[in-house]
Amino acid sequence: MDFLLLLLIPLFFLIDSAYSYYKLNKIYDSYFEWLRGHSSTRVARKRSALKKLIAHAGVSNPSLPTVEPMGWGQLASFKIDVLENFPSNREDMTQVTCRVIQDALGVYKDRMWSAINPLSWIQTFVFLPQSIIGYLGLSTDTVLTKLLQLIWWALCSAFALAKVFYADKINQIIATILHIISQ
Repeated sequence: MDFLLLLLIPLFFLIDSAYSYYKLNKIYDSYFEWLRGHSSTRVARKRSALKKLIAHAGVSNPSLPTVEPMGWGQLASFKIDVLENFPSNREDMTQVTCRVIQDALGVYKDRMWSAINPLSWIQTFVFLPQSIIGYLGLSTDTVLTKLLQLIWWALCSAFALAKVFYADKINQIIATILHIISQ
């Protein structure tokens, strides 16, 4: 029965991703209404929500290199932060904004699928150290990550072998630990 509580984790990811997908899709629709000339959508009020949803999806905030004339033969060269200038009806910024939103919507849809896919749960468990290091935002392609992964596999293999040879003892230990935790 206590193991059923573990199902709350994927349920949380499913609900979080579905809600984020819904909110971001509403902002996307409002942005298109604004681009069509319906100024009553008040899309500018949704900038902070858009920035949070894009960051929550893990999609990078793009910037566009821009050169504009200043007058008297002077040019200004700078980068424009796309999300800080949301909403914009400049064609280049509109294309990048739509691409970023579509990327984030894809991330949320993928997270929803992963939350209900048992193969994704197994993959997360098998590659747990790599998943944790990636979640922390660190590079997963380092020697330390691979070493931790090997240690994880060795520990899991040792536990599986011990479970085969000492099943009764391990079941007693696990029952004792669960009993202590539940009190």
